Amino acid sequence: MGVYIKGMEMPRRGMVVNIYGDGRVTNHFDEFGKTIGKAVSTPPHGDLIDRDALPTGRVEWEDIVNAPTIIEAEVSE
Repeated sequence: MGVYIKGMEMPRRGMVVNIYGDGRVTNHFDEFGKTIGKAVSTPPHGDLIDRDALPTGRVEWEDIVNAPTIIEAEVSE
């Protein structure tokens, strides 16, 4: 199982974040205690693609297979 943090960009070098059991994500140094994102568990899944990268109109199977992968598949352990 993985974790997705909605509303957060990749931390910059040296930044420390805290993830709490209720999903709150805080920045340990710059804005201590301020919620900067919400973490949610992700179930096992196939490749997550960029749906917006698909052509408009009729989408062929090949378009879906060749769509850019944003997050690689995560299988259950």
